[in-house]
Amino acid sequence: MMRILCLFDYGETTNTGFASVSRNIKKELKKHFGEKLHLDIVAINFFGKIVNDKEELVYEEEDGTFVISAKKTDFKDDDFGRYGFLKLLKENDFDGIFIMQDLGVIQPIIDIMRNIKSDKAKANKKQFKSIFYFPVDCSLIRPLTKDLEFFDTIVTYTNFAKEEVCRFKPELRKRISVVPHGNNNKDFYYVEDREEVFKFKKAYFEENSDKFIIVNVNRNQPRKDIPNTISAFCELKKNWKHEKKPFLYLHMNPKDPLGWDLRAVMQQTDLVEYEDYMFPPKHMENHEATRDTLRMIYNSCDLFVTTTNGEGWGLTITEAMSCRLPIVAPNNTSIKEIGDNGNRIFAITEFVPHVAMNDNLIREKCFIDDVVSTMEEACDNILENTELVQKKINTSQAYVRSLDWKVISKSFIEHFKNTY
Repeated sequence: MMRILCLFDYGETTNTGFASVSRNIKKELKKHFGEKLHLDIVAINFFGKIVNDKEELVYEEEDGTFVISAKKTDFKDDDFGRYGFLKLLKENDFDGIFIMQDLGVIQPIIDIMRNIKSDKAKANKKQFKSIFYFPVDCSLIRPLTKDLEFFDTIVTYTNFAKEEVCRFKPELRKRISVVPHGNNNKDFYYVEDREEVFKFKKAYFEENSDKFIIVNVNRNQPRKDIPNTISAFCELKKNWKHEKKPFLYLHMNPKDPLGWDLRAVMQQTDLVEYEDYMFPPKHMENHEATRDTLRMIYNSCDLFVTTTNGEGWGLTITEAMSCRLPIVAPNNTSIKEIGDNGNRIFAITEFVPHVAMNDNLIREKCFIDDVVSTMEEACDNILENTELVQKKINTSQAYVRSLDWKVISKSFIEHFKNTY
């Protein structure tokens, strides 16, 4: 039996992002290897599970997987579970470790893992192999690539990520493989029953359901640059020439602890809530929508817009593509691959350097004039139902269908066989 120690996001309520990656890959790995594979997961964003009417920070899943909260009391106060992961690695004999997380989170502990491995070798204890799967959402700086060669198997989400690492570590080029982020095609798809969509749209958007609905589905945090979307919408509305009025839906927490007070931002514009824009219903503001609800939101809207300053993947983009929703997004970082350099999306191509205080990394901020003109182009094509917009929708949908998790996970099954 392979015994593997894992470190990744395993939040039960997370419908997108890292938890989507880990839960889908883990499911397919267990399905393939069965009892030959045992996983101990140090679970980020998992805060306990009710077992026999008692909240447990450690529990066993039906398939034998042990899930250990990163917030377990003796793991110290580390939201990313690194202390607990290292503690378990040091105290137990594992065949391997499997990590899915950002470089900036993992790089500080690579040298510690190397020391643990060295100590085990000196004590004639079992040596562990390692797999590291990670995204890159900006131009890397050299310190983030330090010691990356420690891992036996290095996997990135995109070619963009691989090339960023190779700028500083060209010797790793042949060792780095690329496995794209998968897509939940069973959860996100075009709903053929448009009467069902119409009913949802009427109930969800109420008196605004007959407007041209532009949606941004992202977390309200610095990298996503939501105020840029708001500013662009204000300009778009001023020059609007179509009979159907535009409406902006920001599917996010309007007052996220990591982001802006978006209602305060809106109060400085001429936009009126529930007439020009809306956030999720009050009862949903601090909670994620279910997959069923999110699927219907994508199907109900006319255009998806993101003015992010960079993406490691951009999962909500590919979810929207699955639902045949036209996309406006920046042609930078990993989105170049997702959008096929503008062939699958209406691409924002002009940027200015921008640095957020939370990470001090230089990123590409979408130039507002180009955002507006790209949105105008997209809206015109959608409302006129041109061949161009149909081509983008069709190629996007075909692309994301190829990213089904059952297909993507085959690569990790092979990595497990070859590494451990």
